[in-house]
Amino acid sequence: MALSTLVQFKPVTIDDADWAAPALAQSTLAQCEHSFVTVYMWRQRYGHQIARVDDRALVMADYDDTLSFLFPMTAHWREDVELLRAVAHDRGEPLCLYGIPTAMQPQVAAAFPDTFAFSVDDADSDYIYRQSDLAQLAGKTYQKKRNHVSAFSRKYAWRYETLTDRNADAALVLTEEWYAAQPALSQELQAEKAAIPELLQYRERLGLRGGLLFADDKPVGFSLASLLRPDTANVHIEKALADYDGAYAAINQQFAQHELGDVLFINRENDMGLEGLRKAKQSYAPCRLEEKINAEELRG
Repeated sequence: MALSTLVQFKPVTIDDADWAAPALAQSTLAQCEHSFVTVYMWRQRYGHQIARVDDRALVMADYDDTLSFLFPMTAHWREDVELLRAVAHDRGEPLCLYGIPTAMQPQVAAAFPDTFAFSVDDADSDYIYRQSDLAQLAGKTYQKKRNHVSAFSRKYAWRYETLTDRNADAALVLTEEWYAAQPALSQELQAEKAAIPELLQYRERLGLRGGLLFADDKPVGFSLASLLRPDTANVHIEKALADYDGAYAAINQQFAQHELGDVLFINRENDMGLEGLRKAKQSYAPCRLEEKINAEELRG
């Protein structure tokens, strides 16, 4: 029996959350790719498919017309890499893996000698912050951020609300306004826009926490996050209206304070190589970058 017949990939659906979310959580990594929410919300943009092997979840993607597989960070990772290689070869493609933790590269190279070329995409590294830093904005490093929050507080009659069924519509109103204000929507922004209503609809099944910021009774900031592991949250969505000075700083701080007080670290994902986004993420002084290794099978 061919190894590839043991793996049956299928399109990702919300029903997969029940088994795949805990399966992916076995990785204990702080990478956003190992979150079922990430797999689900980006399934249309990157063609995510999923396969169940015993209690493990294997993920397939199409990145820029390249067949790729999420590194299976489980106790059976060697066996699973062999399964994924068989699937790739059956499709006439070399095996490409993404999301390999830096510490695992030597082990992968040793387990599969002379098999892969390894690379790092700096634009794909996740920014990891201490929850206490984002919630408190203490010290000289965060003086400008505190100033932004203070200016917002002085200018507007504002309030923060935890996301519930009662105020979820306000999040949709805000996001529609945010996307309408953009000069153009990239494929990523189009996919994100399409995903937000689903994330709100299924937020309980996806284990999402949300928060809303209001200024003069108008929704001006919105965040959604889930747990990657017991000590780390992953912020999947953060939007604020640019016309409201300080709204981004305020929703960032309020969300960390009210919704993420039970974690030590917050993953705010990568900067996609966008200079403005990189500067914004760096301005919050991450405690580390979660680097990821890609592996492409060498062609004979």
